[in-house]
Parts: sequence; C-alpha cells; structure tokens
Amino acid sequence: MKPLLRFDNMLSDYRFLFKSKNFDLFRTFIQGLIRTPHRGTMTQIYLSTEQSTTYWSLPKFLSRSKWSVDKLTSALTRQVQDAFGEGVYVYDETHSCNNGLKQFGTHFFKNTRYNTRNKNQSKFKHGHQFGAIGWLCETPEGVRLFPLAARVMCPKKKRDNSFAVLKRLCALMPRGLIIFDRGIMYVNWQSRWELFGFGFGRRISGKSGHPDDFGEPFGPDEPKIPKGIKIFDMSEGIDPYKLLNLPKK
Repeated sequence: MKPLLRFDNMLSDYRFLFKSKNFDLFRTFIQGLIRTPHRGTMTQIYLSTEQSTTYWSLPKFLSRSKWSVDKLTSALTRQVQDAFGEGVYVYDETHSCNNGLKQFGTHFFKNTRYNTRNKNQSKFKHGHQFGAIGWLCETPEGVRLFPLAARVMCPKKKRDNSFAVLKRLCALMPRGLIIFDRGIMYVNWQSRWELFGFGFGRRISGKSGHPDDFGEPFGPDEPKIPKGIKIFDMSEGIDPYKLLNLPKK
C-alpha cells in the first residue's frame, strides 16, 4: 500500500471533524508525517510539505484548535478495520525520557533496565509515560500493527493513572479481543562466540517487554529468563497464530 497515491481519498473520512482551514492544516501535518518516517522535528515535518501555510500554523493547530481527538481516534479505527477487518487489539505501556520539568505529564518512574554493574545508569528516569493501543492484523505485505491511539499517563492523578487511561482507550474501540503486552519478551539474538567467521551459541543483544516482566534479574541466556515469559524474536515479526496459540487452517 502506498499512502501518498491515495492520500486525498484516505483523508476524506476526516473532513467532517474539522473546519475548512483546520482541515487544510491537518492535511499538511499528515503529509509531513508520511514524508518524515523517522522521528522528525516539527521543522522537518513542515519543510517536507508543500508549505502552503506558515510554520507557526502547525503548532497552533495542534495546541489551540478546537477538534476532538477521541472522534479522530474513532474515525481512524473505523478506517483501519474497514480495510483489515480480521485482527486483534494490542495494548502496551511505554515511556519517553524528557528533561523538561515544566512539561505537562512529566514525572519520575522506575528504570526497569537498570544494571547494577553500570554506574552511569540511574534507578529512575524522568519523562512521559503512555498507554497505547493498536490493531494487529495480516496484510498483503505481512503482519502489521497499526497504532490507533496513545494517551499520556499521570500515575498520581486519578483521571490519568494506568487503569483510567486503559479504560478510556478501550471505550473508544469497537468490541474485540485485546492482547495485553505482559508475559511476553521480544528479543534480538546474536552469536555468543565467533570463530573463523562462524557464530556459535547465542545471547540476547536487546530485549523489550512490559516493566513488570523485568522484576527478576536475568542474564543474556534464554534459560535465565523468568519462567512463564513467552519469547519472540523481533527479527521474525509477530505471528498472531503463535502469539495466541491458535491452530493454522
């Protein structure tokens, strides 16, 4: 699928959510996101577009314009599920480090990857925590996870704590099976030793999972991963049949 070829048709489902001027800014912003696939800044996003508006129009559109993010999420969910109807929801909690003390939602949280042998690490991090939900489905290009919504979590606030964010996101979605990304570890494997260009053994060079699954310390070998944790190789992608223990027809 090439989004730019169907750009206008894709965005027509969102026209009723914005006024005429705001829809033009929305269209410009989405176009910039598509043309900036990496983690680009607002300046990079603006420069990648046709620049039919001024730069400051985009930040003002995101921060001050009156439009409903919940209605936008519902429209996005309908569009994705109309194209790929068979799938499951995946919910995960993630974070982003940030040093800005005055930004909304920033707070200290536990560093789940703290290593006592590395003195340059801190037991806590500062930044934002998010609850995010996506649609995991099979497409002609393979299994894909489409992000649908993400909300900032504030643990000390009753309205924005972990459970409240989960409840608010699930209320926006049509009924369906939800996979909570706990009890699953995504890993990258590398050879432990190399001799004459051949690799022997294996070790984990990177791992990703829910913070609660990092409670017990474990080393680089698979047998040391806590019991009950499912292991998936990130290089192979996600097989929904294997993930849900379903038989293939």
